[in-house]
Amino acid sequence: MEAVHDFFNLIYGQLVGYEYIGIVVMMAVESSFIPFPSEIVMIPAGIEIANNQMNFFLAVFYGTLGSWIGSTVNYLIARYYGRTFLEKYGRFVRIDLEKINKLDRYFINHGKITVFIVRFIPLVRQYISFPAGMAKMNFAQFSLYTCLGAGIWVFVLTYIGYSFGADYGAIFLNKQINFELMKELLSPQLNKLTLIALGILAVLTAIYYFFNKRFLVD
Repeated sequence: MEAVHDFFNLIYGQLVGYEYIGIVVMMAVESSFIPFPSEIVMIPAGIEIANNQMNFFLAVFYGTLGSWIGSTVNYLIARYYGRTFLEKYGRFVRIDLEKINKLDRYFINHGKITVFIVRFIPLVRQYISFPAGMAKMNFAQFSLYTCLGAGIWVFVLTYIGYSFGADYGAIFLNKQINFELMKELLSPQLNKLTLIALGILAVLTAIYYFFNKRFLVD
């Protein structure tokens, strides 16, 4: 646990030094194939916002931009090299041509909503770009739904940090994080934020299915 705390504090120190550039770079890495939790980037950013060191909406924008950049790297790698790689080596992990074709068909029908929803699932969201790229999902649609999902997630995390508000001084002292106080302050916020995120997710999912049913032809 001490190592986790030290790593968190290291990231926070970098964020304090580089601000928006640090957010973009770290969120790009988080969304690439070398992931680490976005919580350790955007929650400290929210604390810095409470300290009047950054702008809330700019932090959300750059956090979303970083997520899109990292996801796009994965997407492009998979789009141009993924199928060839799996056709050659997929048999070693029991992935044959039939499964690859099934993946293509799935993303034709459900790619947009899948990319959007998976952005909320830890340990999975970083890798959804690979099947999307390999299936050659439309890049504009991929970018749109990646930014929508990542943007909501980044907003929630940033708000968590910002909601600490006047307590930032007790949480952050000499570039060290008081994790016990953070946990205590976070608990009453978590249920509210979870409900907000789930509500937004439900509304956007309903809109997606309505327009697909109303306007798209199978």
